[in-house]
Amino acid sequence: TQDPQAVTVTAPATAMFTAAASGNPAPTVQWQVSTNGGVNFTDIPGATATTLQFATQASMNGNRYRAVFTNTAGPATSAAALLTVN
Repeated sequence: TQDPQAVTVTAPATAMFTAAASGNPAPTVQWQVSTNGGVNFTDIPGATATTLQFATQASMNGNRYRAVFTNTAGPATSAAALLTVN
């Protein structure tokens, strides 16, 4: 897998995270967000592309984002990337 990198933006700028994974068959991807420092992650509805892009708000500061890639061999989860919103 290719892990997403930390992003720093000034709200309401757009944040963009990119992750990648290879496999056979090609894996699907689902982005997840943690709002509690990486303790729990939840799926982001509709976030099923290798690039996650969204407008930021100050309340998003400190959120972490990761990608979960899945194929018949099972899931592979990227490292979580930190979003800093100024």
